[in-house]
Amino acid sequence: MPDSTKSVERVLAIDPGRRHYGFAVGNTVSGTASAVSSIDSPRHPPWTDIEELILDWRIDRVLVGLPINMDGSESDMSTAARAFADVLARKTGLPIEMVDERLSSREAGSGEGNHAEAAVVIAMTWLGGQP
Repeated sequence: MPDSTKSVERVLAIDPGRRHYGFAVGNTVSGTASAVSSIDSPRHPPWTDIEELILDWRIDRVLVGLPINMDGSESDMSTAARAFADVLARKTGLPIEMVDERLSSREAGSGEGNHAEAAVVIAMTWLGGQP
């Protein structure tokens, strides 16, 4: 039976890429997440779209995928994801958490359309670690 005293926390998971961003939303009560969208944005992060998702879904926390190498070392993409998360924190004022996404793309499948599904894997990874 669900704990009725537990308050819901809505999360937005982001799979940031060089050209594409995937988005999924989830919550701590159901422990589930769903793909929302994938946005092609080759020059800069889609800030307006992100702000709209946060408002529309009443997001409490943002999860950003951290692309690290299989050996645990960081790469140029890791540095870019951390910089993106820092700007996101300043723009939104929301708590931001980095989530290891080593296997999210593989689990989500290959191809251009997998960014939103990779964001689901990021959300589920984080949600799975919550009490």
